[in-house]
Amino acid sequence: MPGGARHHPGSLSAVSAVRALVYEHVAVVHDGPGDLARQVTGRLRDAIVAGDRVLACLDDDAWVQLATGLGPLAGEVSVLPQGTRYATPGRAMAALHRFVDDALAGGAPAAWSIGTLPLDGSDDDGRWWRYEAAVDEVLSHRPLHAICTFDTREVTPACLDVAVHVHGHEARPGAATAARVPVERGAPAVELTVDSIATARAEVAATCGRGLAPSRLDELNLVVSELVTNAVRYGASPVVVRGWQAPDEVVVEVSDAGAGIADPYPELRAPHGGAQGGFGLWLVGQLAHELTFGTSHGRTVVTASLRS
Repeated sequence: MPGGARHHPGSLSAVSAVRALVYEHVAVVHDGPGDLARQVTGRLRDAIVAGDRVLACLDDDAWVQLATGLGPLAGEVSVLPQGTRYATPGRAMAALHRFVDDALAGGAPAAWSIGTLPLDGSDDDGRWWRYEAAVDEVLSHRPLHAICTFDTREVTPACLDVAVHVHGHEARPGAATAARVPVERGAPAVELTVDSIATARAEVAATCGRGLAPSRLDELNLVVSELVTNAVRYGASPVVVRGWQAPDEVVVEVSDAGAGIADPYPELRAPHGGAQGGFGLWLVGQLAHELTFGTSHGRTVVTASLRS
């Protein structure tokens, strides 16, 4: 990588800093914590002075540099550890929703989020590109400034190219990399046609939950219950559950004969509640390492991966 700061057509320097902009979602490509602080400190300082709320989810070095630049104003920033915010895409979205809601309810004119996604160059990155596309789909009606940071020393050129593309200002639902299929598929450890949610939950737990910590087993039971409930309530019979267990991963697949799920990001869009519910997939999205949706042989298929 060149020694100076890299600026791309989707980066912060290419986007108007006019505060009247209601929503923006941009990439900051930088060459380390010092360069990142130089690029963003001024805007964040202005935002805090104007009464906006700021959420930071950065590594320790980046936060120290940014806090130094902000001075006493750093105390006004809400700091959430990267591992907490970005444990799963669902948790990342839930944290962002809560922060924006709380900021606006508290009278802030706008909310700001600056963070670094846990990209590692593996197939796992696909779930984060999908998350980035979902941010625009579900939050673009809010006064939110979302800044995603990419360190040229840590991410590959291919990753930077995707980052710039994903953070362009055109519509992006189709731009996210397709999510991978969790674990190598062999014969499932369990496969059953659902006659009751309790039976499905018990069968998957008995077959695929061996060796899981009690808290993780509780999460597996909750995931099975919610996915099966969703298929029974909104899909069509027969509902089939399959499960696989690998040393570090349990995968649950629930399929039904219904028409499918119209929303491309059902687990990343906060439910409205009420009589229609809608909390099931939102909850599963926060628990699952990855959640995928698709169709196969005329059936709707939802697959959840839980990492040990």
